[in-house]
Amino acid sequence: MTEPTSAFAIIPLTGKPPDNAIVHGSLNAVTQCVLGSKARFEAELLIARADAADEEEREREQQEQQVMAEGIRAIADGIAELSRRLDEIERSQITRHKLDAASEATAKMQALPKNALADHTPQPSGELHALEPKDPSEHQPAATDAHVGKDRVLHIEKSRH
Repeated sequence: MTEPTSAFAIIPLTGKPPDNAIVHGSLNAVTQCVLGSKARFEAELLIARADAADEEEREREQQEQQVMAEGIRAIADGIAELSRRLDEIERSQITRHKLDAASEATAKMQALPKNALADHTPQPSGELHALEPKDPSEHQPAATDAHVGKDRVLHIEKSRH
């Protein structure tokens, strides 16, 4: 290649570049490699703007996700509130039905004539007489084993006292 002490020049060309040209192209393309050139400054500015736009896009996406999460949370809270209200309405209706049934029963009772209960009171029919005591052996279980039978008898006798 060339030695560091060689001299260089950037000149406009008309036609084909020479075979020993290090760089060729438009003035901006050639001067981007030169530190402190206007083309390099503009290229670095373009990169900085692209980085800033990328950062803004990331922030916008993050805000959009946050808004979506808040919206979903609000919808879930709304559904929970509606569910709570529906449960409350259902409990209220059940209570109302019970009160309506009680009111209806009270109204039916109030609609009865005052002496209606006396008409429905059962009266004794026939004469009362004494019943003979029952035979205690009827109520004792039959014992197949004498020992078990004694325990049962003792148990039954204890429960009678």
